[in-house]
Amino acid sequence: MEELQNSLEAHEQRFNERRNSERVQEQMFLAHTNLNKKGSGDWNKKGGKKSGRVVRMVEQ
Repeated sequence: MEELQNSLEAHEQRFNERRNSERVQEQMFLAHTNLNKKGSGDWNKKGGKKSGRVVRMVEQ
């Protein structure tokens, strides 16, 4: 029974690490995409930036 519990905990840890890694990669992609859009009409006539989605990094 203890061996099964340890196996389950190890699987859960690997799953969580993979999920966190995928989130960070997605956030990096979105941040890079947002940088590429800079200067392509995102500025309004008064010189202020249009409101948009804010990307925050997730702490690990």
